Amino acid sequence: MPKDISALRESDLTDSIDWSLVANATEDERYRLPDNAAQWAEHLPVNVFDAEGDLTPEKMATARLRFAELGALQIVNTGLTPQEQNDVPMRVLEGLGFGEQDQFKWGGLTSGRTNLKYISKCMRETDDYPKHLFLLPHNEILYQRFMPERLLFICTKPTNRGEGGRTFAHCAKKTERYLSQSATGQNLLKKMRDGGFTIVTGFLDDNHPEKAKNYFRSWQDRFDTKDHDEALAVCRQSTHQFDDCWWMEEPVTTADGKPCLTLMTSITIPAFKTDARNGESYMMFPRVALDGPKAHNGHRRFLIGPEKEELTPGETALLLQAFLATREGQYYDAGDILLVDNIRYGHSRESYAGTRRIYASMAGMFWTDDAKQEI
Repeated sequence: MPKDISALRESDLTDSIDWSLVANATEDERYRLPDNAAQWAEHLPVNVFDAEGDLTPEKMATARLRFAELGALQIVNTGLTPQEQNDVPMRVLEGLGFGEQDQFKWGGLTSGRTNLKYISKCMRETDDYPKHLFLLPHNEILYQRFMPERLLFICTKPTNRGEGGRTFAHCAKKTERYLSQSATGQNLLKKMRDGGFTIVTGFLDDNHPEKAKNYFRSWQDRFDTKDHDEALAVCRQSTHQFDDCWWMEEPVTTADGKPCLTLMTSITIPAFKTDARNGESYMMFPRVALDGPKAHNGHRRFLIGPEKEELTPGETALLLQAFLATREGQYYDAGDILLVDNIRYGHSRESYAGTRRIYASMAGMFWTDDAKQEI
């Protein structure tokens, strides 16, 4: 079992993890943590609710109360049939607080940075992120000022035990406490409080010669136009999602020899959120970038603090250590459901072998700047 997070120090972590292998990974291996760091066979703590084979209204009501109290909850033995796992009944979604009236008002399939596969009115398939890479901890849609309050993940096709693929929840309070125990972490937390996060993201041209290697959608797709002036105007009008937008010329041309332009965007948001439900302040999870800005990642940069600084190697290593130390999650069986509070918890997904399929739903909404706003 992992040590008590409150007692962990940087020196407590195993010396067998060579963090330089992570920081210096090749482009193809970025975000692939060493196997001895992943510890796939390790039993990790997680709050579990056993539905005993039947998600009755009474059991779902109890599960919602426990979820509201704990912030992350894995529901097991749901009794959902294979057909119901692939098309979650509305009675279950409504019973757990993810019905149509509760859905996150995120603007539809064209509003995000990546394409999401439509499953039903309330369900989407999770991002098609390469399975050999560790999807590092994050708050969902931490790239705009309005975010979903709670998340639901349902497993329809699990990985085998010992093959990775677990979706983890990460308690913000535990992670902050872990970081605060070292001078490096204290300085990082201060920068986060003082200046928040500045997120820079570029949307490549459909005709960029390396667009197929890029995980984000093109600017034509994202802003629903092929006209440069119109795309820039729409971007600048989207003040809840972007502070600034500009064109950047790539060092390549399209197949027909025309200049290749990428629509760059930036937004600065607070790194801590006061939860109106309990008055507590929670750390939002900084995104760790192990590879530098390039066309393959949309020239993405995640900057910290009032000076808009890159994470230092020491901060990067400490965050990776904190993420591993605060993982909560176990292997899914088909039909298992994970509920995550998007303010109190971040979430991640380890790399894996074999097959895996997870559907997701988002509900509720909160604003990062604590101001009541409308969209």
